[in-house]
Amino acid sequence: RKDTSIARFAARGSNGIWFCSLPDGSKTAEIDTSKRCKTLAYSADGSLLAYCNSESVQVIRTADGSTVSSFPLGRTVSVAFSPRGTYLATWETYAVRKGAPAGEPNLHIFDTQTGAQVSAYVHKQMHSWEPQWTLDEELGCRLVTNEVHFFRGAFSGTPAQKLRLENVVAYSLSKSVVPYYIATYQAGSKGGPAFVRIFRFPVFDNAPACAIASKSFFKADKVNIVWNKPGTALLAITSTEVDKTGASYYGEQGLNYLDIHGNSNMVVLSKKGPIYSVDWHPSGTEFVVVFGFMPAKAVLYNSKCEALFDFGTGPRNLVAYNAHGNDILSFLTCFSFSFYCFSLAGCVIFLV
Repeated sequence: RKDTSIARFAARGSNGIWFCSLPDGSKTAEIDTSKRCKTLAYSADGSLLAYCNSESVQVIRTADGSTVSSFPLGRTVSVAFSPRGTYLATWETYAVRKGAPAGEPNLHIFDTQTGAQVSAYVHKQMHSWEPQWTLDEELGCRLVTNEVHFFRGAFSGTPAQKLRLENVVAYSLSKSVVPYYIATYQAGSKGGPAFVRIFRFPVFDNAPACAIASKSFFKADKVNIVWNKPGTALLAITSTEVDKTGASYYGEQGLNYLDIHGNSNMVVLSKKGPIYSVDWHPSGTEFVVVFGFMPAKAVLYNSKCEALFDFGTGPRNLVAYNAHGNDILSFLTCFSFSFYCFSLAGCVIFLV
């Protein structure tokens, strides 16, 4: 939960859902005792928790456990809040039933406080089901076949704008406010390359020619897009399902940089192996990458993709900046961690 009054987290298991306190992880309160709780998610500020107990979707206040709203969607397997917690999106496995040969809507969007359904859609694929909003919730979007549909706030009525791209299979809204940017991933076909592109909303005429940045890849079965906090640049982690050289179980991976000024670069990684984790400095001008076969390397890069500092190797697999950007926490596979503190000049001043 993201507040300073109480440090706790929610856990889900065969005995239901419960709150645990930190640092010892002891159980403090039971939320639901159903043995079939499938999914749960916090709102961004930690004030709300949504979960499905196989009978309904419940939204509760984390402060006192009181119910905010409830929806009779027992088959729900995934839930997600909008950035301000105004809306809750739910998804259940697509199914065709008697009397509905085309399938019934399985993606629902609700007003969290009133419980009113805002919209409902048929969305067959789980990997791309989740709608996205800008941080101010003024703009929302969802993926359909070869298009991204944009809505003003609530997902109601007809789309305010459409971005049409052949083979678009993933997208990501930037974390900025106006102007809004969207990154898209188009899968390659018939031996052609895949593309990651950045567009500025609502300049979509003659897409993809109107893209403000573009990068092509021949080794990319899927892409994970990681925006920086200001919403001015992104890292695209490309990966293949299989490494044809047989060197890695994870397939081949690569890392590329794109920004809203039209720049694009490949991040040169000095050790072969998978990319475990990346994280942006809050300023959006630097990022850290953990990569390579164990013991993995961790390297700090600037926006020109130049290596600024090498943290060396170790059994690490995750990296995270604090909110101020002066500390980096590097989690290790042996359940310990390294802690780096940076001065304002960007130099490491101590290591624990």
